[in-house]
Formats: sequence, structure tokens, C-alpha cells
Amino acid sequence: MKKRVGVLTLVLALLCGPAFALTDTAVVTTSATVSSVFDITLNIFEFENNSINNNVTTMNFGNLGVVNGTLNSVNSGTAAFVVFASATANSSTLTGPYTVKLTGTPMTRTGGSETLPNASLVFDPEYNPADNGGAANDGGAMTGPASWVGTDLAVYTSSAGRPTRTVQVYHSIQNVSTGQVAGIYTGTITYTLTAS
Repeated sequence: MKKRVGVLTLVLALLCGPAFALTDTAVVTTSATVSSVFDITLNIFEFENNSINNNVTTMNFGNLGVVNGTLNSVNSGTAAFVVFASATANSSTLTGPYTVKLTGTPMTRTGGSETLPNASLVFDPEYNPADNGGAANDGGAMTGPASWVGTDLAVYTSSAGRPTRTVQVYHSIQNVSTGQVAGIYTGTITYTLTAS
């Protein structure tokens, strides 16, 4: 009987382990980023002689030159501008298309009330597959050429699948009368990305 009790005690001791177990811990930090629902990035470049040049932060058209009897920024030796508007949307949380819009103010003479004609302040969007990894425009609609003066003017509306897209938006000043009051004219353009 003593032998059985000794074997049973040994078996129980092996099954239960020591009364004080040793432990060690290690902490692993985790992180994840969820992109915002909408994101729009603008890159502005000077556009002269059919060539995209310097990356800039403002659109200073400089001195308008006379072309075919009117003042223009295009083909006059001063820069027009191209804005690369890159729109992304988190398609896992949204349905339907998105729209890149712009709101532009008139260009008003500093120290005066005169404005450049709204029809002379032109934007013209273009889709270039090279800006989009070679992908063709899959149904996104573009508006233009048109005046940039107005509120929530649609520039590009995506297809329903909400693919990430970049659109080139050309800005120029065209056909201003040579009789326009001299001075520096300023205004603003605001780009917005909204769900349709």
C-alpha cells in the first residue's frame, strides 16, 4: 500500500507542477491607420509653351501679354498653371461616386473695385492615363472649359466604383480687353472633394 501511495504522490506532483511557477511577459505594440474618408491633394505647376515646369504654391500669372489683340496668360510669355488634383476615397465605407469641385472668386484689382471678366478666368480639366498608372478614364465625367468664378463647380465626378484618380486642371486668363484698368488683380480658388 505504501508503494501505491508513493507512486500516486509522484504522479500528482508531476501533473500539478511546482507550487510557484516562473513567468515572463513581453509587450508588443500594435498600430493601424484608417485613411480619412476623403483626401484631396493638389500639386500646382507652371505651364508654359506646352510644357509643365516649376512646382509652385500660388498661381501668379504675372504680366498678361497681348495675343491676337487681347490680354492673355496663355502663349504670352507668362505662365498658365496646371493643378494635379488627386482624389482618393475609402471605398470600404462609402458608396456611390465622388466629385472634385472648385469655388473661385473674381480677380479684383488691389485698391479698387474693378474685376477681370469672369469669362476670362478659365479652367479646363483633362484626364491623362499616365497620371493614373496607365488606367483609362473609367467613366468619370469632367466639366470644362469654363469660368472658375462660381461656387461648387464640378471639375471631375468619379464612376460609382470610386477609384483613386488624378485629374489635370489647367487654369489660364484669356481675352481680357487691352483697355482693362492697370493694376494687380487677386482672387482665390478652393478645391473640395465631396460625396455625390
